[in-house]
Parts: sequence; C-alpha cells; structure tokens
Amino acid sequence: MPTDKYQRDPENKSERLLSLTIALLLSGQRGLKKDEVYGAVRDYRHARDEAESKGKNLDALEKLFDRDKNILRESGVPLTVEIPQDEGTNNTETRYRIANDRFAWPKGLEFTTHQMQLLELANQVWSRAALGISTNRAMSRVRALGPAETGVDLTSIAPKLRTHQPSFLPLTAAIETRNRVSFSYRKPGQDASEIRTVQPWQLYQVGSQWILVCFDVDRNDVRNFLLKRITSKVNVLDDKFKAPTASELADAKNRLDEHTENQVATIRVSEGSPAWVHFDLNSKGLVEHSMKYMDLHLLAEELRELGPDLEILSPPELRDAIQKGLEKVANDHA
Repeated sequence: MPTDKYQRDPENKSERLLSLTIALLLSGQRGLKKDEVYGAVRDYRHARDEAESKGKNLDALEKLFDRDKNILRESGVPLTVEIPQDEGTNNTETRYRIANDRFAWPKGLEFTTHQMQLLELANQVWSRAALGISTNRAMSRVRALGPAETGVDLTSIAPKLRTHQPSFLPLTAAIETRNRVSFSYRKPGQDASEIRTVQPWQLYQVGSQWILVCFDVDRNDVRNFLLKRITSKVNVLDDKFKAPTASELADAKNRLDEHTENQVATIRVSEGSPAWVHFDLNSKGLVEHSMKYMDLHLLAEELRELGPDLEILSPPELRDAIQKGLEKVANDHA
C-alpha cells in the first residue's frame, strides 16, 4: 500500500476574492484594518494561524493580500485604502473598503433572459460551496431588478460535480495556474504504483469516473489518468507549461470520446435504492440506466458498494467483475 499522505486541498482563489469583496462591502464607511481583513476572510485566517503556530512571519500572507487587491482593482472593483487623518503615517491603522455607492448597480441596468438563466446556474454551483449564503443573497439582489421574460430552461444543464477524490482540487488549481504536477499512479492489473509527471490540461467526467487529460512529460504523449487510480498526493511543481492550443484540446477530447464510445454499461435499479440515489435518477419504479466508463474494474467496485438492489444488464464482463469481487471479499473474511 502507498505510504504517501494526501495533501490538504488548496484554497480556491475565486472564493477568496469573493469573500474579500463581500467583507469590504459590508464594512461600510469605516472599512477594515488589515488584521480585521485577515480575520474576516477564511483563507487569510488559515494562513495567519498556520504561520503563527510555526513561529513564521506573515510575509507570504502580505504578498497574497497585495496580489488579491491588485486583481480586484484590475477587475474594476473600487477598492480604496485610507489612513485616518488623526493617525498621520501610522499604517497599522490603514483601512480598506469598497465604497457601496461606487459598487451599486448602474442606473438602468437590466439582464436578458439568457443572462439571468446563466446567473442562476452559476448560483446553483456556488450554492454547494462555502459561500452559498453570500451568493444566494447576491442573486436576491439580481432578481430584485425585475423579472426577465420567460425563455428556454437551462437548469437541465446545471453541472453535477460529484467527486470525493482528494486529487480533484489540486489538479483544478494546477490547470488554472499551468503548473506541472507529479503523482503516483496505479494502472489496472498492477500492484505497484508509478510516478507520473504531467502537464494537466483538462478534467472530464466519463459516467461517474473523473479523468485527467494531460501531456505526459516522460512519455512525450497525451495521456488520460483516472483520478481514482492516483495513489498519492498531487505534488504541484514550480515548472510552468505553455497552455495547450484549442486544436490540441479538441484532439485529446476526440481521442477520449473514441475510447469510451463502445464502453457503455447498463444497469437496472429500483426507485429509492442506494444506486437510484447515487446516480441521481428521477424515473419511477424500475429504472434502466446507461453510463459510459473508462475502467471496468473501478466501475465494478463502485457498483459493488451500492448493494444487491441493482441488476447488471451489460456488459457481461462487468457482471463477472462484480461477482469476483464479492467472492474475494467473502474469502478474505471467511
């Protein structure tokens, strides 16, 4: 078994910037001092507490805060810095705020139906995150501008991001920053893991299995890796890489689609069963559900954990893999 420990998921920059914006908006005319900002924004608070527990200075946190302020200003957020007149040059009393009157809705602002639907979809995604309450309040302000005309319903394409893989967030961050990563990976049929160093390009979901599409540095080729077969923490390297072109991404996605085109499993489950809930099905009674997959053995493990209330219709190899797995469990505990 691998001995590497998984790393803590990195903070999400988008959430941090949104949290900082909200904190400064709510501070009103008074604003917030730097130590108050650090206490109000979760990621800053974690970084401060970690530095203090290790007896380190706050230089890294200071630089992070400076970068975030610049990002907000470049995005058009009117962040201001003020030192109270009675404090002279005492920068420990410097206050940061966002003027509400300059951040208010422009006069006559209206959203089209399509824009409102996209905002609603974004809110559905954020509502599953730590800032769900804040984004719901923001959407209330948007809705208060008045109803948009009815149009096509986009809620059917709302993303359902279901992953418990510890590698998901580190890989997402590395894709955004274009950093190379390395990790241990165990291929099907092998007991030992191999170190892989890659340029992460995209994450895709095939059925219920998450795939990393990337450029394998050592093999000098585009490869796909199942997140569930990553057996160590994701080590984000300092090495940067050039973003793949649109044609390179399209070619990689086409190769992935070709690989999974004929890898389809069909199961029959009962309404209210663990499998019915797991796959988020809505039909009543007995339900047939088909899904694409990358790794038959991992799919067999997933279905085996859902209990006996499902029937494998195809392929027969999947039924055999589940049966062998159950026999192994029984023998191990005999």
